[in-house]
Amino acid sequence: MNQADPHRAGPDPEGSPANRRRAERRRIPGVTGTRRSPGDLTVLDLSLTGLAAEAIGEIAPGERCFVELVHQGHRVHVEAIVRWASVTRVERSADRFIPIFRTGLSFVAIDRDEGGGIWDWILPEPQPLSEAVS
Repeated sequence: MNQADPHRAGPDPEGSPANRRRAERRRIPGVTGTRRSPGDLTVLDLSLTGLAAEAIGEIAPGERCFVELVHQGHRVHVEAIVRWASVTRVERSADRFIPIFRTGLSFVAIDRDEGGGIWDWILPEPQPLSEAVS
């Protein structure tokens, strides 16, 4: 019986940008991201090659970001390029409106503290030899 993976982001519509990804993205509960400037990211899903996130404030395609990802005490520092961004909503602060962007980031460099952590969630599971051969 084939059960759905609760960490998989779900099927993407035919022809969507997600169908062109090199690696499958997965939802990972508890992953947080901090962008050096101007602020935090809400990580929506990630893969070995990139992530989707919500960002507070301006973020534009082509921009380079330096992000620290934290999950269950493990830290990973990544350099990424913004591939796409769009405003999903606007929040009101005391004296101004703040745009909230949804964005796709592609990893350029990854510096992780050790094995495990986030990588245990996103690395593809090895297939049994009998399935791989057929």
